Amino acid sequence: MKEVRTPIKRSKALVALSREHHEGLLLCWKIREGCRNNIAAQRISDYTLHFYNHFLAPHFVQEEDVLFSVLPANDSLIMEAISQHEALRKLINILGEENQQGTQYLLAFADELDKHIRFEERELFGYIESNLSAEQLLVLTDRLNKTEDKHTAPEWTDNFWEIKQGS
Repeated sequence: MKEVRTPIKRSKALVALSREHHEGLLLCWKIREGCRNNIAAQRISDYTLHFYNHFLAPHFVQEEDVLFSVLPANDSLIMEAISQHEALRKLINILGEENQQGTQYLLAFADELDKHIRFEERELFGYIESNLSAEQLLVLTDRLNKTEDKHTAPEWTDNFWEIKQGS
């Protein structure tokens, strides 16, 4: 029997970041869909770099500068999240290098991003919520709202993920 997961109820402080995580998981799906349909790796890489620069990079900065600061820097879960951010930055740098846009790097990036988002959602966010008082969560909400960048980006018109093999 398939396990049914119920949505996690997030504190107000973390709702916006959770919504952004949904967008990150959608990127993973788009990368995988493009690779599955044999779309040119360059097209997928271009979109991935665009998404990273306009959405993920600011998201990571907001998490590192605001969210992760609520716990000690040597906290093992915070250190794991930062390590995952660094691994994703290294992969995106490889994707940005000339002649390095192969599907292996794209799929590795999608897998690492997926793993990272699920770690934050399933472990880190709950841990933060359980270790902060209601007052601390309110302060965090205020700080995140003040630094929230809407992560807007120019519209992307090459929807390669909608193209089916043989089209």
